[in-house]
Amino acid sequence: MFLFLKQEHRITDIFLCEFNYKFIIDFERFLRHQKDMGNNTVMKHIERIRKMVTLAYNMESLDKDPFVKFEAKYEKEERCFLQWRN
Repeated sequence: MFLFLKQEHRITDIFLCEFNYKFIIDFERFLRHQKDMGNNTVMKHIERIRKMVTLAYNMESLDKDPFVKFEAKYEKEERCFLQWRN
């Protein structure tokens, strides 16, 4: 988040009340252009921020939840089982 704020907005910190839907989408787009960052990793970063914003909203520190329109879309990945070899 720090790198995004510094490169895109030329600031080092942001108040939660300044979050809006456009900021979330811009942050998602920024993460997608980073090296070696897949969709599920991007969504996990967004979910971590979402938890803080939702907590602030539930504690009535924010007037509205900017994540109302945002839907996290995870890609299902098949995992294989480890096999023993003798």
